[in-house]
Amino acid sequence: PTLDPSFPSDHAVMAGAVTAGLFLVNRTLGWIGTVAALLMAFSRVYIAAHYPQDVLAGLLLGAAVVLLGFLLLRRTLVRLVGRAERTPLRPVLTAARDGASAAD
Repeated sequence: PTLDPSFPSDHAVMAGAVTAGLFLVNRTLGWIGTVAALLMAFSRVYIAAHYPQDVLAGLLLGAAVVLLGFLLLRRTLVRLVGRAERTPLRPVLTAARDGASAAD
């Protein structure tokens, strides 16, 4: 038993969000994330920490939040990263060569 038998599963929400984010970056990483998320979801049900609908709802909610956030905020985030590239944070934000920017 768990001390946090919640609906939806907080573990599954995080796994769904990370998996959706990985798909936005790289399809192969997304599939790897999907396998890991499904294993985690199965394990939460297997140890009786959650019901199957708890983890399914969590996976879907996490993915939906990331994808909706991406659709709504993409332009703003691209602008902010473009501005941040012109600061000392540039090496942390991008792997672009000197003189090239993410907007090129």
